[in-house]
Amino acid sequence: MMTEVGTSGTTEIRSRVEALLRALSEHDVDKIIALHTPDAVLEAPTLTAPVTGRAAIAVEFTAMFRAFPDLQFLMDELEVYVADSGRVAARWRFIGTMTGPIDPPGYAPTGKKASVPGACLYEFRDGLIAHHTIIYDSMGLLQQVGIMPAVDSTQARLIAGLQRAVALVAKTVRRR
Repeated sequence: MMTEVGTSGTTEIRSRVEALLRALSEHDVDKIIALHTPDAVLEAPTLTAPVTGRAAIAVEFTAMFRAFPDLQFLMDELEVYVADSGRVAARWRFIGTMTGPIDPPGYAPTGKKASVPGACLYEFRDGLIAHHTIIYDSMGLLQQVGIMPAVDSTQARLIAGLQRAVALVAKTVRRR
């Protein structure tokens, strides 16, 4: 279901977003970074801070492909929205099996499959992506691949209890 909203340059911008999603599905890091400006900024839930530049962006996508070597973006679920300002939002879904580590922080492969909806916000400059913000339910992904327990599970209640104990100790230490 391809959807587009906007006026000027919509077709060109949409084709760039589609090219990016195809390159992601093909795990073609060279194509991915070629669609970004040399000083592009990437933000994502897994990053502690935005990364800047093609080399840093290549490192992040390479790590994603190592963790999910069969990762695919479902092109039939892609929706692209282009504002008159040239800013773009794209909704998508990816599927993949975690057969490699997630680094950082160093989660071991689980062999479990995930299907995750998400979105990207893009700002273009001279026909290339200058700012790329990835948005998805990272906790849902971690639950699907077996790293995080389901919210209503015994494991989640144990983790919550441990967190409350750590918070209590920290509060007591701060009072001293």
